[in-house]
Amino acid sequence: MAEEQNGLALVEEICNNYVVPIICGVGIVGNLLNLMVLGRKTLNDSPYCYLTGLAVSDLITLALTVIFSLVSQKYGIGNYDWRIFDAKVYYPLANVTTTASIWLTVALTIERFIFVKYPITSKRVCTKKTARHIIALVYFAALVINIPLWFCLDAQLVSKNETDVYILAPTEFEKSNLYYGITWISISVTQLIPILILASLNLCLVSSVWAIHKRKQQRFRSSVNQDPRANQDQIRLTITLISIVVLFLICFTPSIFLNKHIAHGLFGEGRTYTDFYYSKPYRLCKLISNMLVTCNLALNFVFYCVFNRRFVRAMTEMFTEWATFTSQCCLSKAISNYCPCCLHYNQQNDHTAIATCDMDTKWIKEPSRSRIANGNHSQIGSSKV
Repeated sequence: MAEEQNGLALVEEICNNYVVPIICGVGIVGNLLNLMVLGRKTLNDSPYCYLTGLAVSDLITLALTVIFSLVSQKYGIGNYDWRIFDAKVYYPLANVTTTASIWLTVALTIERFIFVKYPITSKRVCTKKTARHIIALVYFAALVINIPLWFCLDAQLVSKNETDVYILAPTEFEKSNLYYGITWISISVTQLIPILILASLNLCLVSSVWAIHKRKQQRFRSSVNQDPRANQDQIRLTITLISIVVLFLICFTPSIFLNKHIAHGLFGEGRTYTDFYYSKPYRLCKLISNMLVTCNLALNFVFYCVFNRRFVRAMTEMFTEWATFTSQCCLSKAISNYCPCCLHYNQQNDHTAIATCDMDTKWIKEPSRSRIANGNHSQIGSSKV
């Protein structure tokens, strides 16, 4: 039994200290790229507003998780300030942003459902202004729903091996029947209801996309032109959302049943709360569940690249602009280093200020003629004409 516990502890340490930070690092880079691409003017439709809000909430959650895994749990053990960070910052705020991510996914799914089923109504309802209002409402509601989490944990001083250290300990409020009831309500609102909505609407979206695909094949056989690019982009956006929802359902569904209060109520009959919480099966299942949730927060960028060509086009344009800007900067620097019109030089202790070069292309093509025209400037540089 002791060897099994030690083996599980080692697995937990490897996952929490190495695997999770790596996944979070990949997710942070991906979500930063999401924000840069989604912020471009070419992606100004209402669905991309929801995706931007989703990227922000995912990014905050991943950043908090990295701090928790790499700093708090590794170097802040026993420290009062880091235990307060865990109790009052990481735990409640990560739940707020995760709740926001869940309901933003629901909001985007509902919008896609309206667009597919009621295209005329969608032009009036599914606007960028409406999306921004819904995003703000989702963030506010997520904050309100998770307010009780700020009062669940606190830093408690204990003696360990004749040394005083601080640990995370549940408060009296967290142990009360009131909080037990709040937990069931919170789980229903933040996870159970969204999962039911997403599962049902996703089936409708899959059915609709399949029907569109069938109609498209029939048009192709009849030699009728395919749908214009705008419709194709909307279909691909819907497919992107379907893939995101499928990943969400796979990764988040286990977490409903692994909340410590819910899990003890469902599976911990005849066992004390502490005994159940530290049991090997629960710890292993909780570890897997946390890994799945982290993967869900980190992998949206992959789906955008695989299924959404409009996103890929915008990203390609962004990288092209960066490359062009970089090459222009390098060219300007090279010209300023070799063009005599851009230099300040010293000749016989006389400092002469030269006007800024206009980057005349003739000078680039015919350097010898330019140097002759500039007289004494031809002596500048080590190259011979």
